[in-house]
Amino acid sequence: MQARKAGLRYGRRRWFSPSGSHVFPQIAETICLSRENQPPRQGASMAEVRPFRATYYDTSKVEIANVVTQPWDVITPEMQEKYYRADPHNIVRIIRGREMPQDSETENMFTRAGRFFAEWLRDGILTRDDTDAMYMYGQRFQLGDSAFTRRGIITLVRLEDYAAKVILPHERTFPKHNANRLHLMRAAKANFGQIFMLYPDPDRIIPEFLSQFDSATPMFTVTVDGVTHSVVRITGADHIRFLAEQIEDKQLFIADGHHRYQTALDYRNEMFPRLSEEGRREVGYRMVTLVSMDDPSVTILPTHRVVKGLPDFQKERFIPRLQEFFEVERLGGSTSQLLSFLQRLRGLATRTSAFVVCFPDGDFFLARLKDRAAAAALPGNPHPVVRELDVTILHGLILEKMLFLTPELQRSGEHIRYYRDPMDAVGMMERNEAQVAFLLNPTRVQQVRDVALAGEAMPQKSTDFFPKLLSGLIMRKLDI
Repeated sequence: MQARKAGLRYGRRRWFSPSGSHVFPQIAETICLSRENQPPRQGASMAEVRPFRATYYDTSKVEIANVVTQPWDVITPEMQEKYYRADPHNIVRIIRGREMPQDSETENMFTRAGRFFAEWLRDGILTRDDTDAMYMYGQRFQLGDSAFTRRGIITLVRLEDYAAKVILPHERTFPKHNANRLHLMRAAKANFGQIFMLYPDPDRIIPEFLSQFDSATPMFTVTVDGVTHSVVRITGADHIRFLAEQIEDKQLFIADGHHRYQTALDYRNEMFPRLSEEGRREVGYRMVTLVSMDDPSVTILPTHRVVKGLPDFQKERFIPRLQEFFEVERLGGSTSQLLSFLQRLRGLATRTSAFVVCFPDGDFFLARLKDRAAAAALPGNPHPVVRELDVTILHGLILEKMLFLTPELQRSGEHIRYYRDPMDAVGMMERNEAQVAFLLNPTRVQQVRDVALAGEAMPQKSTDFFPKLLSGLIMRKLDI
């Protein structure tokens, strides 16, 4: 990078000398964030982050691997039962507790969550930092033959209305899920799961800065499903000021956690009139994990679609319809060749929209869009950046126009199943439990950014960021 040759001038300050030694300016230990007590703004131009006093498990009293979970919205009933069995203090009891037959408005999963949180704090199962800090969240994982290390910053970010164009979504949220998370916020007054946000950093300045903490002793390390997660506390006004200044001129893009962010906005708006300035400061920020979108560790996995329950579906009639817009090539009829089929598909990722199509009789086909102009036939005339997405082509051109699945039917869950593992999708075909499967290439990070900048939304299940950020590693109690 040119910046390295010029003495590593990061942002507007020189933070490192050419020899690599620190030349941080002297900064007061108390960092004053001038806008933190102001009401919500419109038309903001910068992101604002600040440190906080984290809450976390006391590892002398629990085994961290037994108390953390995947994010609440990916926890299946089977996973919920596994987490319940793992430890009586597993965070699942708070973020996705069991429903009981006798539940009422005054006794339910949310009121129980609030009690669990208070009890675990009282009993010392959970502890809290004495001072404000930011936290480096490290994730080490492998995909195929490649090993990755991702470094993120757990911090508080000032909540901004979407109209301010500071924090940008790429998905729409559903009122049912928003209400669920809002009930939990009211009951527990805490953040338990991360919101995964991306920031642009083509020179990888922040990840390089964070790498100095790789040798620090982590607060805890845990390996879950092959991914090693670690958390390192970052203190010192110089470090925190540097990170805050690097973030302040950036837009932030929500990767995972749209419902959690919307809940934070709703809770802020609900509580703001009732609180003092200090209370407003608390509800005006939300705990997030920030990761560079330019880091090669940022990975999106494809989510494959399986279609079932269609009346009068026949492969022999569907393929000619597919051929109106796609070049259709028969690949063969052996699941053992699936890897090579997917490699063919990946080779088309940046050239055109394409899918591997599988039928119950074991036939595999490669369908390649003949002409991008065909996107003009998409229902609803979506924005150009949305028309470029493979999932838009699939949902609009194939599922809606060819298979007559309206958007309402697509959202109902009656006809479409979603799978991360292509073998799970193909397995549905082999067991004759569905009628057709579509295997996709993943959405690209650049496409997420472009859709968000355009103020548009992707079809559901367009992105599956991997690995997920664990819930229960670092929490934040609101002092209100």
